[in-house]
Amino acid sequence: MTSPRHGRSRTTTPSPGATRCDRKGIAALQGLLTQAQKQVTGRLATDQAFLLAALLAVVAIVAVITATGAVIVRRWLLRPLTAVRQAAKSVAAGDHDTTVPAAGPAELSDLGRATELMRTRLVAALAEEERAERRFRGLFEAGPDAMLAVAADGSMVMANQQAEHLFGYGSAELIGHPVMTLIPPADRDSHQRRREHYFADPDRVPLYSGRAISMVGQQGKELPVEVGLSWLPTDDGGVVVASFRDISERLEAQAQQERLRREADHDRETYERRLQQSERLESLGRLDALEPGVDLLEKPFAQTTLLRRVRRAVDTAGEPAGPPSAGR
Repeated sequence: MTSPRHGRSRTTTPSPGATRCDRKGIAALQGLLTQAQKQVTGRLATDQAFLLAALLAVVAIVAVITATGAVIVRRWLLRPLTAVRQAAKSVAAGDHDTTVPAAGPAELSDLGRATELMRTRLVAALAEEERAERRFRGLFEAGPDAMLAVAADGSMVMANQQAEHLFGYGSAELIGHPVMTLIPPADRDSHQRRREHYFADPDRVPLYSGRAISMVGQQGKELPVEVGLSWLPTDDGGVVVASFRDISERLEAQAQQERLRREADHDRETYERRLQQSERLESLGRLDALEPGVDLLEKPFAQTTLLRRVRRAVDTAGEPAGPPSAGR
């Protein structure tokens, strides 16, 4: 040790007894430290086990909550949503009798009810469309005239029994086949141009209707018909409904009427001519004297004979008077 008084350092040598005391103190201190370390280690192990157990408990609780949530989601959300989706697919595929369920949470139930309402309205609209189509087909079949429905490509999509009877084809021979088979070859080009022009703008291009045209039957015989055309809108754009009325009897009656009219005109002229001749004879005062009891209007030969006699009498009356002949 260094002495402050003398300013010089002096080394002190510990005694053997003090060394033994220091060693005992150190050993005691080490024992205390070892005991404290064991206590801390035990406490740490206990805390670690507790934390591990708590962690496992949390994991278990999370797993239970997740499984419960999955069950709840599956039962209350996924299953109703799947049912709604499958019902919507069935309705879209054409099974309109499939009922859309309203289950699950409030939002999903509202979705199901709204979808079911749409389905019922769709079913009602389709039923009304089907009734309208049946009524149209009934009127189409019950029409007194032959009727054909022609699409934009010129194919026949509908034909009634009167059309089959008029043209001599069966339904299978008309529906799906081009209408050109019923058009005379000389008129096919113009008919195709008119049809294409009309289907390009049906609102502006007028349809000729009420015209007398010629069609061709199964045997190639031309049929005089009166055609009536109308436009029918459809989901595919529209078709032209053509009605055909056979006017062959009407044309024959008109021809017969024209023949009768010409014969009547001829008879009237003949009657008037004979009447004029009769009036000229009466004006001469010779009718009864020349041929008593002869009907000039009914006996043309007798009338001709009388006319020759009248002419001779007129010629004789115009000559100068002379001495009577011996025979008179």
